[in-house]
Amino acid sequence: MSIIFSNNGLAGINFEHAWGDGVAIMRFFDDILNDNLKHEYVTANENDFLNQSDINVEEITFKVSDDIRNTIDEAKSKHLRHVESLEFNAFRREGFGKKDCKKAKVGPDALMQLAFQIAHLNMKGTFAPTYESCSTAIYKHGRTETVRPLTKEMKICAEAFARGQLSRNELIGLMQGCSTAHMEMTKNAATGKGWDRHFFALRGLATREGKDVPKIFLDPAFKSINHIILSTSTLSSTSFGVGGFCPVVPDGFGLGYQIRQQDVGVCSSVYKKNASMADLVSSLESTFNSLAQTIQT
Repeated sequence: MSIIFSNNGLAGINFEHAWGDGVAIMRFFDDILNDNLKHEYVTANENDFLNQSDINVEEITFKVSDDIRNTIDEAKSKHLRHVESLEFNAFRREGFGKKDCKKAKVGPDALMQLAFQIAHLNMKGTFAPTYESCSTAIYKHGRTETVRPLTKEMKICAEAFARGQLSRNELIGLMQGCSTAHMEMTKNAATGKGWDRHFFALRGLATREGKDVPKIFLDPAFKSINHIILSTSTLSSTSFGVGGFCPVVPDGFGLGYQIRQQDVGVCSSVYKKNASMADLVSSLESTFNSLAQTIQT
């Protein structure tokens, strides 16, 4: 985990995902911030180590061969080429958020996922395999389970918005329906009743034991739903600005999002040669305007 301090007073976080998830990172920094707000100043009397005059700082010099130095340079170049292939955008829509969702009896997370489906449908004319991360931290060693936001209810609702032929009350009713389905699925995922991680474990066991891969894992439908075009994840904190990650497939989108009381934000990422960031942002802007107009009217 790296903490990156900017000269404008903001701090950024970059962390490797293999060992942990954003929930733990967010909790760590929330605790640091809250403690900082309670203890604004630190004096020498409060910290014995500041009074010690015998503290020595010694520079450590690493001696590396030309081969190691060349390997480092090659790794750096490869990394920079990968970074250059990506494009990120931080988008925020103000004046619309959780308060509006509450009035319309629509779950905030369901609304965000609906927005992604509508935006993709408007942009591509189709729906796409979608992943949403759900924390299973209520269990010891729990990490995540997958929520599959593209339910039948959400598909019907997204199509209704795209056609633009239904009344406001009809659209609100469809939004409430897909919200109920989404919240039930999220609850199941959080309590160990999802299916993605079970299939992942079963496939791993079969492979480890040297058996033939079960036919279900070779089925075109199974492969298709696991080619995740819309990879989405959210973190919620009043001290958190925006966060993002890369797409998980070359032709996909990375969508890190947050919905607060009176604004929504999305940090999007694409691979430049395979997708247009301008088209994505334009579609998201149009979608959130449409949702806001429907709920707030």
